Amino acid sequence: MAHLLDLHLFLSRPIRSVPTEEEVLRDMKGVIAKIDQAMANGETVYGRFPQTAIDLVADRVFKYLFYFLHNSPLI
Repeated sequence: MAHLLDLHLFLSRPIRSVPTEEEVLRDMKGVIAKIDQAMANGETVYGRFPQTAIDLVADRVFKYLFYFLHNSPLI
């Protein structure tokens, strides 16, 4: 873990910890917004993701893929 932090400090890259299970259960929409913001900023997120956060992101990815597959003019 120390090497990861040292590398990010050296490269001046943003780094943040994952949301906790309590944060996800308390404010799911806020967690999704934070994840989207971190992805847009190119931040590295470290730690163990709560399963509920993974499920939220997986559901969104599934919805996008489902929409694309059923609305794509290429298929």
